[in-house]
Parts: sequence; structure tokens; C-alpha cells
Amino acid sequence: MALSWHALHAQLVEHTRRVSFRRDLQILCTVQPELGRFPDADALLAWQHDLGGAPESRELVLRALIGAAQSGCCASETAQSLVLLALWPGCDAVYGRLRRFFRGEADRLAAEITGRLSVQVMGLDLDRVNRLAATLVRNTERDIRRMLRREWQNLERGGLDEAEAEALPPSDLHGDPARLLDRLSRVVGQDAALVLAVAVMGATQKEAGRALGLGHEAARKRYQRALQKLRAAGFGDVPN
Repeated sequence: MALSWHALHAQLVEHTRRVSFRRDLQILCTVQPELGRFPDADALLAWQHDLGGAPESRELVLRALIGAAQSGCCASETAQSLVLLALWPGCDAVYGRLRRFFRGEADRLAAEITGRLSVQVMGLDLDRVNRLAATLVRNTERDIRRMLRREWQNLERGGLDEAEAEALPPSDLHGDPARLLDRLSRVVGQDAALVLAVAVMGATQKEAGRALGLGHEAARKRYQRALQKLRAAGFGDVPN
């Protein structure tokens, strides 16, 4: 069963209490001297999350953790967990910004953030990147937003045969997005993807318009016109 965002964090923190985790941290402190001044994971994470501390020192600690995660040593998985926890405040902000795009799929968003961040960490060139935390968090959010744009564009181009489309009740704004897009297309034409992005996926009109190549004002006007058509066709529960 997938974990919620907050439950995932609680599980990771609980994992740092295990004897095996502490043993791995001792190994990391031996391999990466920069980590040696921290008696345990709590102290390390408190240092990383203290924005009043020295940013250069936090950068060195994060660099050491990423280097250990990439090394493939016996404690590399522990290092990966510590990287995720060290970056949690930034990841939590990403979760807050993106969750409206994953209405009813919060677990999927949690998996996307942690999975894509792990890929970023393992592929990062430490010799070429500065400001590691900002880079990793920013790139993770960028990749998820790109994925969403591709999904919207694919839905806009996609279609179902008439029998499948008729299976969706006229006023239902839930269920399979592809079927819903086809039904919406029959009412509002090319603005179906815009409606789907705003009304179902939770994007703002500005964000959805940008993803579909529209200016904010054009997206706003087209969305309002589409709402009028949908309500006249019996779609009563459509957000403004």
C-alpha cells in the first residue's frame, strides 16, 4: 500500500532510529570525514534544516551524503535516505505547490517526488553543480511539471471510439481522464483539455493555459465560454 506524504516522512524518520541505520551512519562518517562531527542522524538533519547556520557547511555535508549515495558502498542506501530527509523542507514545498494537480492521487505525487529526486541524486555531477539543494529540488519539480504537460497534451490529442465515450455519464467530472476528455470535446471542442486541466487536475487557468500554449487572458476567456456550454449541456458541478 502506498504511503501518504506525511506517513512517508514519519516512516523515514523512524527508520533512522534503527540500529542498522546507526551502524551505516558510522560507516559513512568514516568514509566521509565531513559527516564525522554528527553523533546521529537527528543532529545531522537539524544542522541541514537550520537556515540560520552556515550555508557553505550545509553544502559540504549534502555533497558528502550525495557522494556516499552514488558510491555504491554498503551504506549507500542509508545515504540516499539522509539526502531525502535533508531536502525534505524543499520537497514539502514542491508537494504543496503540485498537489492540486494530483487530486485524488496524493500517493502518486509522493512517489513522483521521491522517485524523481532519487534519480536526480544518483545522476548528479558533483563536479559541475553548485547550490546542490536548490538544484535538486528545482529539477525534481521541473520534471514533474513536464510530465503533467505531456499528459495534458496527450489527452488533448487522444480520443476514444463512440461506444467508449458514451459509457461516461454526461454530468460526471470524475473517472478516467481520457474518457472524460472525449466527452468534454463533444461539448466544448478544442477547449476540452483546458477544462480538464482546471476542473479535474486542479491547475489554475493561467497554469493550464501556459501548458497548452495560451496566454492567461485567452485561457480565462476560453474557460469561461466552455463553462457556459458545459452547464447548458448538463455539467452542473464545474468550478469557476
